[in-house]
Amino acid sequence: LGLASPAAAATVRAFTPVFSANTNGDVLMAANTLMTCNATSGTNSANCATARASTFNAAYSNNDFTAQYVNDDTDASTFNASSATLTVPENGSVLFAALVWGGRTETVNATSSNPALRGNVKLKAPGSTTYRDLTASRVDVNPSDNGYQSYLDVTGLVASAGSGVYTVANVQSTTGTTDDYAGWSLVVAVSDPAAPARNLTVFTGFGSVASGNGMPTF
Repeated sequence: LGLASPAAAATVRAFTPVFSANTNGDVLMAANTLMTCNATSGTNSANCATARASTFNAAYSNNDFTAQYVNDDTDASTFNASSATLTVPENGSVLFAALVWGGRTETVNATSSNPALRGNVKLKAPGSTTYRDLTASRVDVNPSDNGYQSYLDVTGLVASAGSGVYTVANVQSTTGTTDDYAGWSLVVAVSDPAAPARNLTVFTGFGSVASGNGMPTF
């Protein structure tokens, strides 16, 4: 009797190193979501707060809620925005930084779910009161579901801004009830005299993992 193996995850772009150094330091991450369930209307809205607290019945998934954008600022130019804090160690320095963002443009909307704008994003760095517009150096798209990931080396920007709150806005994605998501990550390699000696390596790539898939191939 043989058992079928789970389908492998889809590797859209193989994972390859974009930074590597042997030094005292660490790899840090500041990240946040740009999508959440709707607590006032739509599917299962009454259970949204419980789901956000991670205590909801595990039998439910994000498709059991109506997804809406997170928009934590008051800037009229943004339709979604969220923030996270990066703390560079005392006496440390930024060696490398990359901003990665993505979502799923299932349904086309000219402003907020436009495939042509997947590579565009807004970033507000610590000490700044305004956003700067950034354009990805690479955009990878999964043709099977229109999920995408955008990538940009922002080493100079983060080295200059340093520790503090980073806010990312206007990541293109569809809202609704069908595998809708959006988010961002700032990945930062730092030197730190107080940390152990390590090999710090950052990889970039894009893979899609669905229910029932095995691990992606690296």
